[in-house]
Amino acid sequence: MTANARQLTEDIWGYGKSLIVVLMAVANFFLVRTLNEITANLESLNQRTNTLLQNDAVREQVILNYSEKLNNVILKQDALSTRVYEIEKQIIINNK
Repeated sequence: MTANARQLTEDIWGYGKSLIVVLMAVANFFLVRTLNEITANLESLNQRTNTLLQNDAVREQVILNYSEKLNNVILKQDALSTRVYEIEKQIIINNK
């Protein structure tokens, strides 16, 4: 392989890795936005449920269920953000 071909291959690989980072950032943006919308919808539903429910025991159980779902969404969002950060960090290390 000639030096020019090797350089071209390295340049293309570098651009590919940069494109992966950009695509992951875009995907993470849309995922975070979607998770935020889900969170807002759950909170809105929780507020409407509180207004409609008269029985304190039922209200408490519904709130616990929605809180658990909301916590699961937040945990998934945190795990995904951590994974994206690790991948981006590894790509940066590999580019050096």
